[in-house]
Amino acid sequence: MGFLVSKDYDQFIRKEIRGIVTQNNSYTLEDAELTAVAIINSYLSGSFDTAQIFKDILTFSPSASYNADEYVFAPNEIIYRVLVNNPGNDFNDNSKFAANDPRNKQIVMYAVDIALYNLHSNISPQNIPDLRVKRYDDAIKALTMMMNGQLNPDLPRLENTSSGIFRLGSNPKVSERY
Repeated sequence: MGFLVSKDYDQFIRKEIRGIVTQNNSYTLEDAELTAVAIINSYLSGSFDTAQIFKDILTFSPSASYNADEYVFAPNEIIYRVLVNNPGNDFNDNSKFAANDPRNKQIVMYAVDIALYNLHSNISPQNIPDLRVKRYDDAIKALTMMMNGQLNPDLPRLENTSSGIFRLGSNPKVSERY
């Protein structure tokens, strides 16, 4: 369960290298993913609806029960939206599953970049590959720009919940004449 799935890493790092940096430990990878999501969340939460951005993607298990509007990562490496409660496991049944990845690809890329940077820094903080450092720096720079409104991603924004009424005021005018 989480925001990233195994196939998200495939275009950024070979599986053999991923096994080395995670030390073949799924908990290490999961911890790096959670850290990456927390970092991104800290940049975006002031302006964007992060609950909508970071949808949980469940790894499909035939013995598990799923509810409508949940997302599952199927054995065929496709993310499906569950349309009905307890849909079974026939992903070809369009009345029960719809192939639909709700995640913004840019945010997925930044999450992978940050997670891989954290994994590399866990192994050898003084010997992080230049590519990982550059991609991490680029991700943080882009997130900062999003936070400051300089970059406008296709992400759900927070709804303005204020009443629209605000009060202006100033100090009383002071005469400087003698």
